[in-house]
Amino acid sequence: MYYASLIILIILNLSLIIALRKHRIFLAFYLPSFVGLFPYMSSLLLIEEGAFIIEQGIFGFANYSPQIYSIFFMISMIAFFHALKGKEKESIVHDDDIRDLVIFRILSIVAIVIAIYIRVFTQQETRFMFYSEVSWPYSQVFYIFDSIYASTFIWIIIRRPQKVLINSILYLSVGFLKFAYFGPILTAVILVFTSFLYHGIRINYGKMFLGILLLIAALITKLLIDYDKEFLDFMNRIVLQGHVFWGTINLWNENQLNTSFSAFFSDFFNMSSFRGNLDYGFYELMYAISGDVAVHYWNAGVRFTAGYPAVLIYKFGLLGSFFLHYLFSYICALLFLLRFKIALKFDSFLLFIIFDRLISMYRDFYGMGEYGYFRFKFLITLILAAMVYFIITHFRKSMICKSCQSPSNEKPFLVPLKSR
Repeated sequence: MYYASLIILIILNLSLIIALRKHRIFLAFYLPSFVGLFPYMSSLLLIEEGAFIIEQGIFGFANYSPQIYSIFFMISMIAFFHALKGKEKESIVHDDDIRDLVIFRILSIVAIVIAIYIRVFTQQETRFMFYSEVSWPYSQVFYIFDSIYASTFIWIIIRRPQKVLINSILYLSVGFLKFAYFGPILTAVILVFTSFLYHGIRINYGKMFLGILLLIAALITKLLIDYDKEFLDFMNRIVLQGHVFWGTINLWNENQLNTSFSAFFSDFFNMSSFRGNLDYGFYELMYAISGDVAVHYWNAGVRFTAGYPAVLIYKFGLLGSFFLHYLFSYICALLFLLRFKIALKFDSFLLFIIFDRLISMYRDFYGMGEYGYFRFKFLITLILAAMVYFIITHFRKSMICKSCQSPSNEKPFLVPLKSR
């Protein structure tokens, strides 16, 4: 029964993928989930076969977690498809205006200079806490700049898929200088393929082979550098990809879920930056699964891998989490689409940065299960972002009207580039 149910669910998922494969925009935005499915399911299957889970200190056993996760995967596919069907893409940005390229390349040079400075004048030798030896407030400024630069890379790849090579090389150079190899390569490859799919740019076998080759090279580099050539350490890392979900299914089976949000609401009006909290959010789930190990990770500012949709099960039970997962997947798909539309429809770099930071918070919830961001401070930021969006779109419409009434050939501010 165990293997029969798993095979049936895998067949259903594959059939759904085949049925939806021609919907290009769906494939573009669901691509990260496809990429993450293999390591996640590999982890769950290894645990079900008795693999040792370091972060829980126990050997795994069968609890039907691969089957349950397959249902979640199917639900998210359906939600993404429903959210994106019939949606049309914005026109690609052409070469008549290179301000966006100039902005990205200037920021890339600044990022490279900062990374070289840190490597030369500090003892930092790992990617973790890269600015730990820099005094405050300069370290905080560097972290903020990193967030802006990450959003800028997304912005330029969306707007300029025809210029991905040089822009990706600059982005990867920054990552390599900061001792980050696998993450930047994975981000760049997925984002480039997403942009190609969205814009309808043909991905030939050469591009696909290059992308796969880069991912393999990144994986080998991660194995050699992070795990000191120890294959067992690498396999342990594979096991840890899905252990949070497996552990949460155990909590559900043992009736040890915590459906209370009292700790979150008591901290709702806290205006300080969110670092993580053992009383609510993803760290609460980590502590429920791993105890003192989670406390050690919290003190180090490190999280387990992939807490979503496990956190939904922990807070709402299995049946309730299915319905919420559909809703949150639907919202996630629309937010991904909004990110592309803002990047392509407006020249405003500031507008994209504001919305991308907000979308990144939601993406962190959708990937890691961290809902602690969504406090009163987030709501204020969301309202301000909506006001900025309204002001810019209203100003754009008024400028379009003026340009239609005036014989002047002046180019209106913030007009979509396809109308220029």
